[in-house]
Amino acid sequence: MIQRYRDLQQKAKSRYATDQSIQKQKLVRLAHGLYSPSPQASTLDILVVRYPQAIFTGLSAFYFWGMTNEIPDYYYVATHRDGSKIRHPEVIQKYVDGPLLDIGRTSHTFQGTKIPIYDQERLLIDLIRFRHQYPMVFYKEIIAFYRKHLSQLDVSKIESYLLVFGHREHIMEVIQKEVF
Repeated sequence: MIQRYRDLQQKAKSRYATDQSIQKQKLVRLAHGLYSPSPQASTLDILVVRYPQAIFTGLSAFYFWGMTNEIPDYYYVATHRDGSKIRHPEVIQKYVDGPLLDIGRTSHTFQGTKIPIYDQERLLIDLIRFRHQYPMVFYKEIIAFYRKHLSQLDVSKIESYLLVFGHREHIMEVIQKEVF
């Protein structure tokens, strides 16, 4: 389990006690401010602990939900528009306006790691909104997944999400043509 230094410090009440606790528990420093009993930790584990405000989206989310077998080269995350820049070589950050950020936010377990991620309905809306940013082959693969798993889609969720988005009529029209 990865722990942040500040969490360890809150438990120990002082910096010296924290450092002693790290030595006693034989915690290994994984990155600045992150410790674990095991020196082996995945990048995904580290990202989830280091950036709890980030929500996995785009290519990463499609892969984590099992919609594609194509492993993305980067981790795609959405954060608040006013949030800090994530400085990590394997992360592509997308800034999202406040009201849109938490729409469809859920958690999903991928390879033993509980990650914040957008649900499948929100991802469908984003796929349609940003369809020109994806290769056509990839776009069609994801649409085919949605067609195959149509019974799992919650149409009322999609409709309620679209109330907040611009161009909602156009997005719903494309979803009707492409998926249903």
